[in-house]
Amino acid sequence: MPALVVATVVLALHYRWALLDPHAPRLGPSWAGAAATAAWVGALFVAALVLLATEHPRLAAFASSFAFGTAISPAIAPPYRLTPAEEPSVLRRFVRSRLHNLRVVSIKMLLIVPVSLLLEPLVARHPSFFASAVVALVFSGVKAAYLLDLLRGPALAAADVAARRALSVDGVRRLAALGAAALIAWLIAIYPVIDRVPEPELDDYAVLTAFVFGLLLRPG
Repeated sequence: MPALVVATVVLALHYRWALLDPHAPRLGPSWAGAAATAAWVGALFVAALVLLATEHPRLAAFASSFAFGTAISPAIAPPYRLTPAEEPSVLRRFVRSRLHNLRVVSIKMLLIVPVSLLLEPLVARHPSFFASAVVALVFSGVKAAYLLDLLRGPALAAADVAARRALSVDGVRRLAALGAAALIAWLIAIYPVIDRVPEPELDDYAVLTAFVFGLLLRPG
């Protein structure tokens, strides 16, 4: 449990960067939103450990995979929030946001399997964990590069001007560095928890599906 407490704290720090929407950075995230999302992930891992302790290893693996997908989802597929001015309908804003996430996740998920296969000779256990971590860190850096390019270039649209009101080059650098460091710290803290759960195989489609749903259904 101490590892989960530490993991939840550093994950909240990571979410201050990961939950930043490049499309609308002025919308957040708040500290409360980052902490609530991190607490949700912590609760999912607690559920996995409870299932493991009550001798339900298969369900524990399912819950752990869902929790892990939820945790790294914002780093792989940042939030995409539409404003009422862009889409007046609340339902359509939600649907368009989720469809955008589905498209982004579908493309980036294709990288996890080959990266897992490349890392398999190098790591004794959980190659998919390390592959997902690598993909999350890479795309966290891609978001930073995109925002820095947006802030340095000419403001071509109203969205660019709005982004510059919310962000600065130095601010993005600090947030991105904090986000990456906190994600690495979270991965180190959570690995002993994940390592207690039976290791899924790449052809374990139920556990893989739980991971994908975690990526897609995260709060925030």
